[in-house]
Amino acid sequence: STQSTWGKLKPKLKPAKIGEPAALCLKYFNMFGSTFLKGTDIHTCEPPEGDPSTQPVPTTIDENLYRPWVLANMHAARMHTIIPCDQYEVAARNCESSLKRYQYTIKGVEHYGMDQADLKQEIELCREMVTMLPGKQKEIYRAYFG
Repeated sequence: STQSTWGKLKPKLKPAKIGEPAALCLKYFNMFGSTFLKGTDIHTCEPPEGDPSTQPVPTTIDENLYRPWVLANMHAARMHTIIPCDQYEVAARNCESSLKRYQYTIKGVEHYGMDQADLKQEIELCREMVTMLPGKQKEIYRAYFG
């Protein structure tokens, strides 16, 4: 029967923890984001000095790459908030990194005038997250220290 054949073809995967895939996603979003920065080794995609959001806004971005650049930064910021942790310092640092990444994205949007209609929702979401994340930081503090 089809059910038994499908069962044989389906790979047996161990359930992955959410932190591992989120950390890998963050790594690859950072690698993509770093390709826009000066001083990036194009063979390894390693940024010149760590996290792309600590760098100045890229000097040039082609208009057809605005959307991928914004989305990669948004997803990287989101990954920071998804990674689970059991220590306050790590949780606070992840939330702060997320906030910085959204701020960096807004800075790039303003620098290049990326006011295209197809990016309107993404830009609004970034601005909204910048206003909401400080509240999340307070929630994290309360969760660890009552």
